[in-house]
Amino acid sequence: MRNVLAPCILFAVFGFNGCGTPKVTEVNETTSSVPEPAIFTMTSADLTDTIDEKHVLNGFGCSGENLSPTLTWKNAPPDTKSFAVTAYDPDAPTGSGWWHWVVFNISASTNSLPQGTPASVPIGGKSPGLQSRTTFGQPGYGGPCPPPGSTHEYVFTVHALDVETLNAGPDAPLGPDTTPAMVGYFLGNHAIATATIRSKYTRAAPETDAAEPAPQPEVTKKEEAPFTLTSKDLGETIGENHAFNGFGCSGKNASPELSWENAPAGTKSFAVTVYDPSAPTGSGWWHWVAFNMPADTRSLPQGAGAAGGSSLPPGTVQSLTDYGGPGYGGPCPPPERTHEYIFSVHALSVDTLGLGPEMQLNAQTMPGMVGYFLNNFSLGTATLKAKYARPTNP
Repeated sequence: MRNVLAPCILFAVFGFNGCGTPKVTEVNETTSSVPEPAIFTMTSADLTDTIDEKHVLNGFGCSGENLSPTLTWKNAPPDTKSFAVTAYDPDAPTGSGWWHWVVFNISASTNSLPQGTPASVPIGGKSPGLQSRTTFGQPGYGGPCPPPGSTHEYVFTVHALDVETLNAGPDAPLGPDTTPAMVGYFLGNHAIATATIRSKYTRAAPETDAAEPAPQPEVTKKEEAPFTLTSKDLGETIGENHAFNGFGCSGKNASPELSWENAPAGTKSFAVTVYDPSAPTGSGWWHWVAFNMPADTRSLPQGAGAAGGSSLPPGTVQSLTDYGGPGYGGPCPPPERTHEYIFSVHALSVDTLGLGPEMQLNAQTMPGMVGYFLNNFSLGTATLKAKYARPTNP
């Protein structure tokens, strides 16, 4: 995402406040007659229990310097062929946390990253290191800027990998436009060991009028029918017609028919999402993200999630999924795994998602960013859950 804002969202950045001890990976001591191998650890002269303003985002109400912290690691496993570094905020209110920094293909001879590593500078030696998209939509580090009055914990991780470069296939290397969840999936496949540092950042709450609010009379609310979502195509399991076609799956990748009713009063638009919380990426997997549907929309036909969006209501935007492009991408879990998928329709209090006429979310917005705005403007959500496993080969 190159032109969308992330108001009040944290980047995983860590700081030194001048009054703490540098953060060091915790190690549990054990006793044994056989010498234990040295433990893979990461340290930082910039990281303490809290994050210094030097490493905080400069923008969207925050005023830090947006410098990545110094990181140093040692005692990697002897068969390490490359490293990756990630920074992730599991507390971000997006439905999938927030990726703040994703770096991979770092040479095995590298054992540190300097403070303020730019997004465009190669990292390491023979393997230069690549920085891919974060949830903010572009490569490179960005500092924390949480919602006012909140404290989030950031997880900074170095991954020792058993491959020199991360690839989705022989002719499909991961690159700067790869989504962080996709990188996370391959990190999980190839990690030999990881070392982490955790640090927190608190953004001050805005000043408020000290006057006590006037008491409000009690109002008896009329009981309303529940907001519900149904589908002619979904049961307890998902059929091959709606499974992904690719990555070893051979479905038809057609989005299912969806219908809803009894949206909350005041609904001005709808959004539809499909999310797999079990995907082994560190942040789940977004399979469909569509928003800005007019308030009079009550259903979507089968196949509406095609990339072109010709069957969607006028004005609807389909943004990026974790596959890396807009439009519905069906389930395709790892072999011999059954995952549960959450289909949701969100009733929203705004006509369009964004921060104003010139700051609208668009087709290149990352799914986690959309999730943040859905959380901010939701009046209610209706969901369906269905499971899928790859067919067993005879």
